[in-house]
Amino acid sequence: MRQLAGVVLAGLALSACFPRSAALPAVDAAMAERARLTWPDASRAQLQRGHDLVVTTCNACHQTPAIDAQSTEAWPHTVERMSRYAKLKNPADVEAITRYYVAAAR
Repeated sequence: MRQLAGVVLAGLALSACFPRSAALPAVDAAMAERARLTWPDASRAQLQRGHDLVVTTCNACHQTPAIDAQSTEAWPHTVERMSRYAKLKNPADVEAITRYYVAAAR
């Protein structure tokens, strides 16, 4: 019994060391409307592209950051900075990620 308790405690301690991926909100009509408050030309397709890039590009290096990890004002700066690490060359991709995070954070 004592050995089992030790194994359980060790497992719990190790699991606390690994970051957990945040669940990303799905793109829907309401999110598109929130994006259009800032960018009148925002579309669901663009937001979906941003979501998909977060999943494929950002997750290649680290866990998905939670939407509420930063304010809507901070996300554009973070995405711009991180896009250099991710070697995102297409400005439209950077814009799609930015718009996704800002709209989702509202």
